[in-house]
Amino acid sequence: MRSRTEFTLLAFIGIALAQTVPAATLTMTFEGVESAEGQLMAQVSNSSEAFDGKARAVAQFVVPAAAGSVSISTNSLPAGDYAVRVMHDENDNGELDSNMIGIPREPWGTSNDAKGSFGPPSWDDAKFSIDGDTSIIINMQ
Repeated sequence: MRSRTEFTLLAFIGIALAQTVPAATLTMTFEGVESAEGQLMAQVSNSSEAFDGKARAVAQFVVPAAAGSVSISTNSLPAGDYAVRVMHDENDNGELDSNMIGIPREPWGTSNDAKGSFGPPSWDDAKFSIDGDTSIIINMQ
């Protein structure tokens, strides 16, 4: 059985190690934004569950749309695997509008420009690694 002092020391070591892991800057550029109407809503996920909407994303961004390209940066992500999904909410209703069979009516995109086959893209197709400052380009669909 470990003493209380040993557990306290281990906790402090864990906190110190966690604080020394440098965060990298991720710059996401969304190309092909068709209009300045509405907003871009982006999520950065670090698991397949989060990418599929079944768990929380590690970062979320909402920025005004601008025709052409829009860039967002964050410096709060430690090294690891991530995937990004973005939608252009042209009508500001907070949702990716789709038709009766689920095909999006508003522009969207994912990291690696991953596309699904009869459904949304997979985590494996969209994921990329961050091990230092990283820039990605996502082409809006």
